[in-house]
Amino acid sequence: MGEPELFRRIRDELKRTVRLLLDQLRREYATERFYAVMFEVDVSETYAIRIAASEESLTRQAERYAAKGYGVKTDDLLEALRAMSRWDAPGDSRVGWHWGNQDDDLPVTQLIDEAVAAGLIREYNESQPLRRLCVEALRELDREGAFGIGAERESLLIGPTCVEVGFCESEDDIAELAALNPPAAIQRLRRELAAAGVADGLLIRPWEREGRAEPGAAADGGT
Repeated sequence: MGEPELFRRIRDELKRTVRLLLDQLRREYATERFYAVMFEVDVSETYAIRIAASEESLTRQAERYAAKGYGVKTDDLLEALRAMSRWDAPGDSRVGWHWGNQDDDLPVTQLIDEAVAAGLIREYNESQPLRRLCVEALRELDREGAFGIGAERESLLIGPTCVEVGFCESEDDIAELAALNPPAAIQRLRRELAAAGVADGLLIRPWEREGRAEPGAAADGGT
């Protein structure tokens, strides 16, 4: 049996939302250097939005953490916070990540809701049809040149992510991205993930400075 027509419509609409986001970013953030364009797919697999991040938005996120009292066991606080924040829950913050005009997401959200109502997309389905459609949409856009060519393309990572799940915690996660991106982009990603681990070990959280328990620790059974 062939692919449901509704899936084709969802994929086409996902592509349209990314093009709208790219157009908006070029108009409103023309000088920013973007390093990621992704689909944030919620853990239930019934919702997806496009997100993007730039070196400049990453710096804004790091500055916000610094203002909250984060410290570091080295001399370069901002760089450590940038390293830690770069791939920490992509899309979780609207300071570090651009969400675009959310009204542009409404048509594809309605189509996804139709697919859920028809039983074509089911919550927590291990086959992950919505994530697959997002991957296919990004792949088609890449083939159409939407993300540039040469060095411009290599500077950008595309792929799916889920804010409720740790980013690239396994080789399978990285392999999924490797199927969508140039080798240079994946090599850089591996370096950045390693740098994030180092930075995390150097950070001094505000509650550590004040001798308090980590927020949420008591609810998790901590003290």
